[in-house]
Amino acid sequence: MIQHPYLTTNSNTAKTVYRLSGTLAQTGNILLWIGATIILLSNDRKIELGAAGIKLTAGGILIIAAIVEGQEAKSYSGFLPKETCPKIIGSVISEIGAIILTAVLYYEISINGAASEEPITSPFLVD
Repeated sequence: MIQHPYLTTNSNTAKTVYRLSGTLAQTGNILLWIGATIILLSNDRKIELGAAGIKLTAGGILIIAAIVEGQEAKSYSGFLPKETCPKIIGSVISEIGAIILTAVLYYEISINGAASEEPITSPFLVD
């Protein structure tokens, strides 16, 4: 674990600095876990679409948590940690991918009433 130069795990202040972002991150992770579990256990595409919505919400919460974490660290130490911007950018890119995949799942369900039976395969795989 990489430790911040001013925030060590032995410090009581470190626990209070990340109070809001830590709670948001935990909530986002729990929602991601719930969504992933529903997707794994369900065979119904409409339920899977709902689970994808839960995961989208969790992704939004995690983006907010990354932003808040940077602001909390900045207010405590006086500077924005260099890890904050790449963390936010990575979270946003991940969320854009999740939005695209959820939109495709929604489109399949609305057109066919269920997802297509044709699996998507790579054009480079040859039998």
